[in-house]
Amino acid sequence: MRRTHAINVLCLILALSLTACTAASSRDGMVNAPGAGRGSATSTAGIQPSPSPVRLTPFLTSTLRSSRTPQPGNSLSGSPTPFPSLTPTPRTYKVAKGDDMFGIALRHGIPLEVLLTANPTVDPGFLSVGTELKVPASMATPDPAQSTPTPVPVEVSPPDCYPVADGGLWCFLTAANPNEQAVENLSAQILVSGFTDSPIASQTAFPPLNLLAPGSAMPMAAYFPPPVPEHFNAHGQLLTALLLPNDNARYAPASMENPTIEIQDGPFQEGKLARVSGTVRLEEASGPLRLLWVAAVAYDAAGKVVGLRKWDAGSDLPDGEAGALNIPFSMTVYSLGPAIDRVELLVEAQRD
Repeated sequence: MRRTHAINVLCLILALSLTACTAASSRDGMVNAPGAGRGSATSTAGIQPSPSPVRLTPFLTSTLRSSRTPQPGNSLSGSPTPFPSLTPTPRTYKVAKGDDMFGIALRHGIPLEVLLTANPTVDPGFLSVGTELKVPASMATPDPAQSTPTPVPVEVSPPDCYPVADGGLWCFLTAANPNEQAVENLSAQILVSGFTDSPIASQTAFPPLNLLAPGSAMPMAAYFPPPVPEHFNAHGQLLTALLLPNDNARYAPASMENPTIEIQDGPFQEGKLARVSGTVRLEEASGPLRLLWVAAVAYDAAGKVVGLRKWDAGSDLPDGEAGALNIPFSMTVYSLGPAIDRVELLVEAQRD
């Protein structure tokens, strides 16, 4: 009996020892298993978890790591998808009262030559209210096929300014094209000092035509509203001048036929006006015409520009059938200063 009782006690002690080992083993597995917690399926009923906090190692996904510089040995599988780049589209701007091309370009943060190039059919010197302009996006990637032409050197004379009856001031400065190719999109800045409200007033000057032929000269004009100081100084500088590509087909060849210039020398006119008439001949009228302009430039005996006038054929243009065309014109040009000594005529025709 004693031996049997002793054996039973030993078996009970051995069973209790095996149970304690199993519980400890279960506790150790719950802490060290990755991702295991208090609700782990490996928990054993009746066994309390360890009171010490569990430390979890964060798992960095490729999305999180893609915003950091990869370290040696930490290669990433795959590459993150790049964000789509912004592609601003050109905008449309409707001309309001008092607008000019320089101010519109400045307001939209683009160079003046870019705005002029994007609107080759718009006369910058005669903007009409409501005219729609294409404004290129300043952030857009330039298209090689429509890249902005490189500005070219053009000789510009000092401005000649004349007060007018309304108290304002007209200023002219002449641009001469020394290049072997035609130049378009001319503009200049005229600065006048001596104003009471501002030390220097500035206006953008534009020519009457878009195109300046090789070896030719053409004035650019700007108007300063009143009141104008009695004593002032004027300075000018070229803003834009773009070389016309050789393959450009926007302009149609045009010339003068039998121009007539009559400078009025009566007792009241004193050579202050000239009547001009003639015919514009279009040798190649392939395609419909969009516009036809004639500019009359009046010079005094010293060779200074004293007057400028522009004739516009308007909507009465031929349909552009093949063959030569003769279109008559007439206008009167006035002098703002000394008497007129001579008048030069310039012509421009553009296709649609």
